[in-house]
Amino acid sequence: MADSNGQQSQNAPAKQHPNNFWAPKSFRTPENAGLESQPFQSYKRKKRRKAAWIVFAVSGTGMAILSILAFLGQVSGTFTVKLNQVEAHLGLSSDDTFPTQTSYLTTPGLPNGYNFSCDKLPTIEEMDSNTGGDKSENILDKEGQIVYQKYMGTTFFLKNFAADTTAYRVSLNIDDYRTPSNQTASLLESLRVRVFENIFTGTTETHSFETYALEASTAYWFTKADGSEETRETIGAYTTASDGTRTPAAAKAENNAFATNFESNSIVFSRDYPALEALMEIRYSIFIWIEGDDKQCASVQPLNSSVTLSMHFATI
Repeated sequence: MADSNGQQSQNAPAKQHPNNFWAPKSFRTPENAGLESQPFQSYKRKKRRKAAWIVFAVSGTGMAILSILAFLGQVSGTFTVKLNQVEAHLGLSSDDTFPTQTSYLTTPGLPNGYNFSCDKLPTIEEMDSNTGGDKSENILDKEGQIVYQKYMGTTFFLKNFAADTTAYRVSLNIDDYRTPSNQTASLLESLRVRVFENIFTGTTETHSFETYALEASTAYWFTKADGSEETRETIGAYTTASDGTRTPAAAKAENNAFATNFESNSIVFSRDYPALEALMEIRYSIFIWIEGDDKQCASVQPLNSSVTLSMHFATI
């Protein structure tokens, strides 16, 4: 359900996105509108059998740039996908042609992640192109050494190699979080996670996505015109009226919206799909960044803070 501003309601079921794979209508563009004809819908969770996972970790310190306090983070580890392809009948690859299928994929993490505005992210088509692998952007010094990363990005492909339709569940979990050693805002409060999930065709591609953020601090909640309470963070920049009403004010249309709340304190999102047809291929693109236009980035920098997330796939 959409509110008066055309954004997805916070009360809409997060696990049901009928007729267009899963992306909410507020994020559909003319290019991805064709997904409405794809009968690929989520359904009630069943018992899981085999799982795959992706792991991503971020830690935070900070530094000041001009008048903006910028978070400088460090990622320990890699973004990893693991899968038992024989038992699950699914295969993974960073190449859409699947020259080989694997049960394990990794992408470099963010050893020096920096706060970044979503409006400076690449275009939707560039982020979710059929070019698989690492799409993080690095800032290099004169010697070619990495100074910091603006964001983490990766694209990979999931394919059903079984002769029959396969059902599966996907979730992105928050496995561990270390609070800052100093008194400041949580690193999670500025984290944004954008997930693209589209049926790969090899011809006219769609780019449906959803952007997630932790529920806003209660100090930022406000009552909407319909009487319900707005608890979501904006994806990027916003303005605040005298009555506390927040209005998204990002420059790009895809960022000028409220993010979808994390499902819980331990889960970013989860949903089930009943019908991944034989040989059907899904393109996943994951982008994670620390949103510099979030007002939480104007607090004291978090020290010795970290968050670990993992993305799980399981046949059901």
